[in-house]
Parts: sequence; structure tokens; C-alpha cells
Amino acid sequence: MLTKRPLLDTAADQALFVSDGSRSRAVREALRDRNTLIVGEAGSGKTSILYRVRAGARESSRSPAVLMVNAQHADTGRDLVDLILREAENEGWVEAAARPAQDDLFGPVAQIRRLSGAPDRSLVLIDDPDPGQALTLFGRLRDELFQITTRFAVTVTATTFQRINKPPADVFFDTTVELEPLDVDAAFELLRVRKERGEIPGQVLWPTRAMHPRAILLDAQAGPVGRRHDRALQAHLTGLAERTAGATGAGLLSEIWGRGALSASDPELQRSLGVTRARLTQLLKSLERAEVLISFPQATPGATGRPKTLYDINATR
Repeated sequence: MLTKRPLLDTAADQALFVSDGSRSRAVREALRDRNTLIVGEAGSGKTSILYRVRAGARESSRSPAVLMVNAQHADTGRDLVDLILREAENEGWVEAAARPAQDDLFGPVAQIRRLSGAPDRSLVLIDDPDPGQALTLFGRLRDELFQITTRFAVTVTATTFQRINKPPADVFFDTTVELEPLDVDAAFELLRVRKERGEIPGQVLWPTRAMHPRAILLDAQAGPVGRRHDRALQAHLTGLAERTAGATGAGLLSEIWGRGALSASDPELQRSLGVTRARLTQLLKSLERAEVLISFPQATPGATGRPKTLYDINATR
């Protein structure tokens, strides 16, 4: 059975970690004493990267003190601050102290100032704060954070990034890394190491498009890896596409089969088929209804507005 949970900082899990340019940069920046913001969609490996950072810190000759906080265990920004300090107490970074009263307006400020007693070059890893939590910590309390030597590496969704990428929180982070889908080489390597662990039966073939780690594993679980390369499936879907939308439908399927996921706004695809964008949209939707294609939103961290819809082969039939 494929495990789609985050990879922990154990030796066994770290052997399964497959990196690429954006993920390597996220880990490297977090270990360079820089406040690092890591932006990615669900399933892009954000939590696994934080565990990778913690493992890297342990292996480093400089070995900074590290603690990790799951923001989902806190309800509000104030709760998140208290959670960080509670973990700091547990790690022996600071002396234990009573939590400030809820009606103490300066309670969060006093809590953050306690981190001045943390070890030099200490690093706090925060996983997936919501916009309110992030704005409290890196906006309202930004100036207090600037007064301490503790650094932060924080994972957020694109939605949270859009909310905090403005004054005063936007200037807190030294660097922002957007996690990209794994390219086909890295995706194949991810499947290869999982096969060696016994999670994938049968032959592992090259994926045909870039995907985030969880999507790769879900795709592998949905059917034999590389099933979209199956000639019988190709013949079946081509016949279904032709019956649904004629020769143009079969041509559209051929384009997607060869090039990977595409959208109705792709000018090259419009020119190749000799159709308008409106007509291409109709064709794509009709093939989706016929279960020849599947659709999904394109993930673009930091982008605003409605995400572009991509269409790809339905290789799970």
C-alpha cells in the first residue's frame, strides 16, 4: 500500500525523500539562518520539507537548535505564539512561565520576547499557519521577532501567501520559495524508490507530466503505473473521442497524449486543431463528460484570480 503521509526525519523516511530545484533551495535557505517562507499546495510536500530541514540541522556541523510546530494545533494567532513558547519550554530553550491572561493585550509581545533566551541560531519550523495566525506572528509581532536571533522557516498555502504578502508581514521573510511540481525525472525517481520499498507492484514507467508528490502517488495507486502508455487504452480512448467529437476530438486527444496536460487557452493547441478558444473549450468539456479526459486546476502559488483548468488523459479507465 502506498504511504502518502509526510516523510519524517527518520533515516528510513529520509531515504525516500526525492528532491528537485525548488525543494533543495527551500531546505538550503532554511538552514542558512534566513527567515524562509515555503509556498505550496496541499500534497506538494511542505511538511516533509520541514522534517528534511530538521534532519539536515541534526547532520550539520553547526547544528542549530530546532523545534517544529504544527499550526493546526492552535486556533488563533495568539494560540500559535503560546504553542511555540510551550514547545520552547519543552526543549529547554526558555524557563517555564505561566501563560499570559487572555485579556492581556501585551501577552503575545511578552511571549515572543521570551525567545531572546533561546539558544543562538535557534530555528523554529511552523507548518501551515492560516492567514490570521501568520498575520499575527509575522505582521503584528514582526518588530519583536526582529529583536531576537531565532529564525523561522514556515510553510503556507498559496491562499495564505496572498494574504500575508503585504505590509507589514511581507518584509519579515528573507526569502520565499515556491514549490514546483516534480519534473518527470524526479517523479520517476520517487516511484522507483517507492517500488524498492515494496509499495508499487509491477513495472515503473516514466510519468508524462510534472506533478506534485501526492498526485504522483495517487496516480500510481489508481492503476498500474504508466497505464496511459497502454496501447489498448489508447485505442479505446481514441475511438471514444472520435465517436464523441469526430476527427477533431481524436486529434485533440492525440495532442494531449503527446504533449501532456493542456488548457483551452493554449494558442498552439488552437492553431494545431484550427479551432477557436470557445470551440476548444466545448471539445474539452465534451471529452471530459465522455470520460476520455480528466480536468484539474493548475496550481500557481502567488497567483490571483480563478486558476486555469488543465485537461489530461483519463488513464484510470
